[in-house]
Amino acid sequence: AFLLCAAAALATSHAAFAETATSRSVCARYETLATYLASKFGEFPVFTGQMEDGLVLRIFANGKSGSWTVLVIRTDGRSCVQAAGEGGTRDVGL
Repeated sequence: AFLLCAAAALATSHAAFAETATSRSVCARYETLATYLASKFGEFPVFTGQMEDGLVLRIFANGKSGSWTVLVIRTDGRSCVQAAGEGGTRDVGL
């Protein structure tokens, strides 16, 4: 399912990817999603947080374009896009 969504997103903007990913619960191995986000959108991990039940929340972002993606990573390595968008800015803190 991810590969179909990823292929469709290759010819579109981050906004189109975000809509497709979040409306269809795009899930794949973490390495696959991380590689795709880096190569297609120039996004890299900027925040990682532990959730309950061993889940990990990881935010990817591109500091120049402002695009961002939120993944939830399961203990088995399967990851799902929870949200994505554009116009992100760096907050002071952390």
